[in-house]
Amino acid sequence: MIFTKEQLEECRKIDLLSYLTAKEPYNLIKVSATEYATVDHDSLKISNGKWMWWSQGFGGHTALDYLIKVRGMPFKNAVEAIIGTRACPMTIQQQNQPDERRLILPDRNDTNVIMKYYLAGRCIGKSVIDYCLEHDLIYESLPYHSIIFLGKDENDTPRYAAYRGTGDEKILGDCAGSDKRYSFRIGEEKSHKVHVFESAIDLLSYAELLYRQGKDFTKTALLSVGGIYCPSEKNRHTKLPKALVFYLEKHPWVNTIYLHLDNDRAGWLASKSIQEQLNNKLKVVDNPTPYGKDVNDFLCLQVTNYC
Repeated sequence: MIFTKEQLEECRKIDLLSYLTAKEPYNLIKVSATEYATVDHDSLKISNGKWMWWSQGFGGHTALDYLIKVRGMPFKNAVEAIIGTRACPMTIQQQNQPDERRLILPDRNDTNVIMKYYLAGRCIGKSVIDYCLEHDLIYESLPYHSIIFLGKDENDTPRYAAYRGTGDEKILGDCAGSDKRYSFRIGEEKSHKVHVFESAIDLLSYAELLYRQGKDFTKTALLSVGGIYCPSEKNRHTKLPKALVFYLEKHPWVNTIYLHLDNDRAGWLASKSIQEQLNNKLKVVDNPTPYGKDVNDFLCLQVTNYC
């Protein structure tokens, strides 16, 4: 079947909730006023025009994404399923505007035992973990016992969340509906200096290093940007991380940035690009670990050598 441009455009507008409501209402489970799950996959949650498959660590926006990524349909078959002969009319469900998007968070486990065990295995100690728990910045999720790292706004409302699996497989990413500007951070909001990390684990590892040196990590501003862009050969300037740009806007008194990015090509190039773009505005210090692939690796190597 040959599809017209108009048909394809229509297909790409259909969100998953609209598709299932029209074609497979029997496959929908209403979880709350604004959230649904599916009978086929109870860990797949739908909210605010987006869907997230928690057990697999990925999500999407459209019904087309779902049919291809979850059902494994070829593109042609997926388009046919959406815009083919319909048994009933399909109307797009009304969604919130982007600035009103709702963060989809997994359920909380009753305890944080598995999460604590995992973090201890990454050499992050009780004091750092307890601080984050007391300030509701991390928790252990259900049903997969992942660590959820929360980023909050000025009203202490979660606006961003990153998940990291605690099992053998490397499962990590951002929860659906996350606003990258409010990335995971801890410490002193009034500090004139901010330390920047690629991941939340690296941030907690640096806090642990400070604690082991007898320093108060809560008096230091620590910001995770949730990943960095690697410059291309054509464009040596990477995009500045949204979390860093927003943090500087909200904290205009900051005059020094310390970059603790990964010890790899992407980290080196991103650090150089950030320095070139911001050095005329404030002081940017490239401060990678002296050895190890990242801050957590450096921490674990230090702990192992010490023991």
